[in-house]
Amino acid sequence: MIVMLKKLLVDLIYVFPKLNLFKTVYVNFKLLPFSQARRFPIFIYHNVRLLGLSGKVILNCEPKRGMLQFGHSLEYVKVENGKGQFTINGTLVINGYDNVMSKSVKLIITKDGTLEIGSNSYWGTNVKVIVTNKVYLGNFFRMPFESQLLDTNFHFVIDVSTRKVESLAAKSIYIGDYVWIANRSSIMGGTVLPSKCMITSNSLINKNFSELDDYAIIGGIPAKFIKYGKIRVYNAETEHFLLNYFKTHNERSIILPEEFSII
Repeated sequence: MIVMLKKLLVDLIYVFPKLNLFKTVYVNFKLLPFSQARRFPIFIYHNVRLLGLSGKVILNCEPKRGMLQFGHSLEYVKVENGKGQFTINGTLVINGYDNVMSKSVKLIITKDGTLEIGSNSYWGTNVKVIVTNKVYLGNFFRMPFESQLLDTNFHFVIDVSTRKVESLAAKSIYIGDYVWIANRSSIMGGTVLPSKCMITSNSLINKNFSELDDYAIIGGIPAKFIKYGKIRVYNAETEHFLLNYFKTHNERSIILPEEFSII
């Protein structure tokens, strides 16, 4: 067993030189059972602060090396600002693979909080996620740079005419599959977003939109339904084709052939 662990550590150093090896080892063996931790499903990269790890991670799939990568940027535009923060004092549930949280991301799950994520999610640089209750994020969730997801308001607010004060009790958040949150948007407690929708930049989302059908566009402050009919292209091969096409053709648009998949 010791020999196998040494080999795994050497492989990690060689294949993933930007990993913070000490923090990667510590996080896995702190939050996971030994049988899962030895596979190193969580990668912690450099410039990440570990501030509270009294909670746990639950894997609802076979453990796989690097299925969650924290502090790893895949973006064209680098807007990181300071260190990332990884705080798991509640529960993090992972249902799938290929989840990446970029540089300068702040993830805070408090003692009573539960964050559940699917597969193929990406959080951009400077994203902030604070979970005090229950947050569910589906597969292929995308939240680009400088957005935030908060399920609590943190402070009491009073109606000065009636002196009514609302409770600080956090409201849950549910987001379906293939949802794209454009940059600098805020997702607040009480938000419900159906699968295959898009949120425009600089939006404030705090309502239940579950009655909407696929391919809805939502946006504004506060957010409202705008129209149907569009979705981000998720398929990597199709995206690669489009990038190459527009590089070599002086055109503003293209009718995508049916043989190319969208998601």
